[in-house]
Amino acid sequence: MVSASDLQAVILACEDGKRLYPLTQDVPAPLLPVLNNPLLHYQLELLEKAGYTEALVVCSRVTEVGVAKYKETYTGALTLDLVVVNGSLDTAEVLRQVAGSIRSDFLLLPGDLVCEEVLRDLAELHVSKRSDVTMVVKEEAPVKDAKGRKTVRPKRDEEDIDYVGLTQSGRLVIKLPKLFVEEALRIQKALLRRHETVTLSTTLQDVSVYVLAHWVLGFLDDQRAITSVQNELVPALVRRQFRNPTTGGEPLTKRVGSVAGEALRGDAMVARMSSWRPSPDGDTADPGEGTPGVNEVRCFALTLRHGEAYCSQAKTLAAYCTINRELLTMREFSDKCPWSMPDGFRPKDSTLVGEGCHLGPKGTLKFSVIGQACKIGEKAKINNCIIMDGVTIGDKSDPNIRYPVAPRRNRKRTSFEPQ
Repeated sequence: MVSASDLQAVILACEDGKRLYPLTQDVPAPLLPVLNNPLLHYQLELLEKAGYTEALVVCSRVTEVGVAKYKETYTGALTLDLVVVNGSLDTAEVLRQVAGSIRSDFLLLPGDLVCEEVLRDLAELHVSKRSDVTMVVKEEAPVKDAKGRKTVRPKRDEEDIDYVGLTQSGRLVIKLPKLFVEEALRIQKALLRRHETVTLSTTLQDVSVYVLAHWVLGFLDDQRAITSVQNELVPALVRRQFRNPTTGGEPLTKRVGSVAGEALRGDAMVARMSSWRPSPDGDTADPGEGTPGVNEVRCFALTLRHGEAYCSQAKTLAAYCTINRELLTMREFSDKCPWSMPDGFRPKDSTLVGEGCHLGPKGTLKFSVIGQACKIGEKAKINNCIIMDGVTIGDKSDPNIRYPVAPRRNRKRTSFEPQ
């Protein structure tokens, strides 16, 4: 059985960042600054805290140069192995290309993640439950309405909402993107027969952090139509947990060739490809939740309740701005960030100013992150903004009204009207 120390860390630093445009026009998404540290810095720091000693960093042709330069300046404890994939690929397609570099069960991290320490708990859950797919879901944090009176659910893009069904033991029995549900959500009868209580929710958010069994790479190689880990691979594996081979067709593990292309058949293939193992006394890790020949796939989820641990993805411009604002108020993050205090400057509220900045007199900065080597003119009002490196803001400018994020391409402009 795989132990937590055997998990291989894989970071997908190859995202195209389309939902972060125009910021990604000049800066690759994994290198966008959050509190003046690149996003990639936070995934590496997370792995270091969890005790990892090496990481496989997957780059695209677009991100390769920037990530390689960052690797040259990286002074952390991890040994970084960079792998470059060809083309603009979705996550499952990326895994197919790098499958030869993955040697065991593996931890998969997105390149836009900022998270506190949860990886030890995730690995322990994966091992203790003899799981094949173990993921992290976080509970939505309630927010106030525009008037600050009522508590409402935060707005999320339709493509980021999932139906998630969990048992009391954390077994993941339903995982389906809301976009894929046309009329009604269909639930398998086999699931209801085995679990009397299932909590179904759309308020649990998939943060794209997974531990996957090594044999899943073979399944991906067999199922070429799957392109996305989050929207297609994980839901497909979750659905197959309750497929009885005597009534529901040939078992998953008997139809999939191994990653090495070995010709395994019958019981030998099941033992090799599936992580399910009976305990010495003949019982499964969860009594009543697994029997040989029925549950060849086991899926679990680690749920982060509101306030337990910070965990967010910078998928969109709004999410990117929110992460910067939230981390400004968290000392465990903001105290470690590079910043400076120009002469005569007195920040109001929470503001982080990068090194080498020039600030004109009588300016106002509130709840903002200012990059390095920026020039801010006289009487400029910067409120609730994120300013990239090397940006010039003219006198009496007020960028927060129309354009809360000042991209690098505007560094020579004196206003921030969209082009």
